[in-house]
Amino acid sequence: MKKGWKGGGAFLAALLCSVMLLMSASSPAAAAAGAGVIESNASYHARRTFGTGLYDPVSNKTYVTYSGPVMDVYVKAFDHGANAWEPAVRIKV
Repeated sequence: MKKGWKGGGAFLAALLCSVMLLMSASSPAAAAAGAGVIESNASYHARRTFGTGLYDPVSNKTYVTYSGPVMDVYVKAFDHGANAWEPAVRIKV
């Protein structure tokens, strides 16, 4: 990235979301094996009790992802300059 490039935070957030969604995608065989036993929106990747984060020095924000209610994926940013969390955004697929 070029120094001073605007929008770097949004790009990194979108990239992080894309990677997390690809990692959480289940195979059709795994979904069929759990039919009737596991909810249709269950995730088949490693289950963590905490999210994944990435610091973006251009925007001076740390972006975190986590699973919310009914396994929806959320992204939230901590603005280090303002020392405050921004509102969470639910990723729609």
